[in-house]
Amino acid sequence: MLVLFVPHRRWEPGDHESWTHPNPTQRNIMVRHGFARDTWGGEFHPDFRPRPGEVVAHEHWAQSGFANTDLTPSPR
Repeated sequence: MLVLFVPHRRWEPGDHESWTHPNPTQRNIMVRHGFARDTWGGEFHPDFRPRPGEVVAHEHWAQSGFANTDLTPSPR
């Protein structure tokens, strides 16, 4: 079975600061630092870490793991 890992963008200081129209979820992340790098929410659980050869997409910023990631199909 092919397994794809599509991680959410891990929060870092400075993220979202210049955004003029964040959505409610993004505003919440700005305050609570959801998915912060090197925290419980920002790392894979040890039992579910990618194994060698499994696909790990670039971190995505929004609610879709496909829009604006390297999993987005190229236009023909």
